[in-house]
Amino acid sequence: MEDQEVNQIASLIQDEYVLYLLRNGKDPISVLQFAETIGIEDQEFYAHFNNFKSVEKAVWKSFIDQTIEVLHNDSEYSTYSSREKSLAFFYTFIEVLKQNRSLVLFRLDDIFTKRTIPFFLSDFFKSYNQYMKELLTEAMENQEIVARPIISDQYIQAYKLLMGYIMKVWINDSSSEYQTTDAAIEKSVNLTFDLLQKGPLDAIIDFAKFAYQNKAF
Repeated sequence: MEDQEVNQIASLIQDEYVLYLLRNGKDPISVLQFAETIGIEDQEFYAHFNNFKSVEKAVWKSFIDQTIEVLHNDSEYSTYSSREKSLAFFYTFIEVLKQNRSLVLFRLDDIFTKRTIPFFLSDFFKSYNQYMKELLTEAMENQEIVARPIISDQYIQAYKLLMGYIMKVWINDSSSEYQTTDAAIEKSVNLTFDLLQKGPLDAIIDFAKFAYQNKAF
């Protein structure tokens, strides 16, 4: 089977699954029934996905993958600073979400009251974390942000919180053309970068090291 045909079948399964989920509020009864409904054999389904959970995980992961693809296809993207790339990521990501708003509202409307990340966001965050780790590494190499012992490893956690914040703002945004979300992206991303630059935190760390080394404590 040609790669293009394989990709078309995988996309068909994902698209039809989302439609079924939104129309019925639950998974199809069985893979066999679902496959027959969309005009493929159940073996073709299993050639791409193990179950319906794996389908939805792929759907959410695709939101990150689509965002990154759009950015990399922009000839100017490579010339951006890390801060600008971070802003471009979230602006582009929101454009992808706009095309899938029904699914996002269906799945995430009450997610922020829960403490655990749902199964369908596991691969989503793997792709997101990988992208952000590379961006943060670049930012440290370019000295846009400061590499701090131990603390640097936690920068990615700040970006996970940032993703949650921006998605929550967008879900609740009733402003014209999502102007509130655009403002939230600009302010939160710039604040994050400002906090990760050299500043008072580094002075505190330097003082603590000095005081410890000189037996001040």
